Amino acid sequence: MGGFQKGEKSLTESDALIIGHQEDYLQFIDDTRGENILQIVLRGHLYIERELTSFLEIALEEPGELLKGRTFYGQKLNIARSIGILSKGDKKSFEKVGELRNSYAHKWGFELEESHFNKLVDSFSGKLKERYDHVKKKNSNESLATKVKIAIGTMWIYLRALSFIHKKDKERVALELEAYQLQKEIIEMIGGEEFFYDLFLKGLTEVTSLNKESEQLSTSIIEQIEELNDYFKGKKGLESPLEKELE
Repeated sequence: MGGFQKGEKSLTESDALIIGHQEDYLQFIDDTRGENILQIVLRGHLYIERELTSFLEIALEEPGELLKGRTFYGQKLNIARSIGILSKGDKKSFEKVGELRNSYAHKWGFELEESHFNKLVDSFSGKLKERYDHVKKKNSNESLATKVKIAIGTMWIYLRALSFIHKKDKERVALELEAYQLQKEIIEMIGGEEFFYDLFLKGLTEVTSLNKESEQLSTSIIEQIEELNDYFKGKKGLESPLEKELE
């Protein structure tokens, strides 16, 4: 247990703390504590499947239509792959965890060996492999149980990161669509009246304010605002207070 504390610290600092879910990660550490590999695999698999379900609930427009009733782990992986939120390589890795879990559940006397572990980590690719390699460097001489714990913990955190990023991307797209619709309505409304020009400035200032709250949403919306601002400024020959708002 003492050796794994290094792994716990590195994983917490590199991912869980950044994403804002340190409490969940510490719970994972507690739930998989010890050298019982059966417990580590079964509980780790539960964490991964729960995260996968949450990911699908974020990604799908009507998750209840696909996830109602009993949806098995493999089916969830197929859905995630089919809608493009999980790469082919990542799906293969998460299938490996499911295979380990099934081996314990359906093969009497199954014992996870180094060869089983190697097949799991050898399936890692892309960003998942990068994350695991980063953590592995700090935990190179651990027991098999601890190595399994680190691998499955890395997979769970990686899946949570994918879900987090996808959620932010959806929010970005929604805000961009909202800004586009606002711009469209303003263009349709403006007919030379000062009232509509003031409304235009107010609306774009509000969008800009929202935009500054998220680093991911800054460039495209501000460029659109500046283009429209320049257009109406030239059309009406007016000094625009929006330039100050964008500084």
